[in-house]
Amino acid sequence: MARPAGNEQLALETYDTQFGARYPANEVAMPAAEDSLARVSAAARRRVDVAPWFTRSFAERDRRYYLAAGAASGLQVGDRLAVHNQGELVRGPAGQPVVWEPGQADGQLEIVQLLGDETSVARAVDAADVRPTSLLVAMP
Repeated sequence: MARPAGNEQLALETYDTQFGARYPANEVAMPAAEDSLARVSAAARRRVDVAPWFTRSFAERDRRYYLAAGAASGLQVGDRLAVHNQGELVRGPAGQPVVWEPGQADGQLEIVQLLGDETSVARAVDAADVRPTSLLVAMP
């Protein structure tokens, strides 16, 4: 979120709704210098890198799971996703997320169809217990 922060200053705040984190604002003088934008961009990237890329299933039909990610997320037919139903966010002394420990995988899904840029369909490869709250994490 961007908000005014005084005379010709802009404060950029980052929120992580998945992990309930609100990060301190980065202030940038306006018009923004290239090094200021690079600094803010690097800070945002570090915050995003706390958790791995993941998606969720929003519907299931006949053990086929509809995912809220598709080609725009880099998914391809044949890709595998680990199903994590538990995990733990490790926070630093100031309460900010440092790393996400995914816990044991509860199975795997395989992408079987892309339904456009933002949606795909996966099937369970093994006895995956996929819930609406499951984090589906890309496997290497």
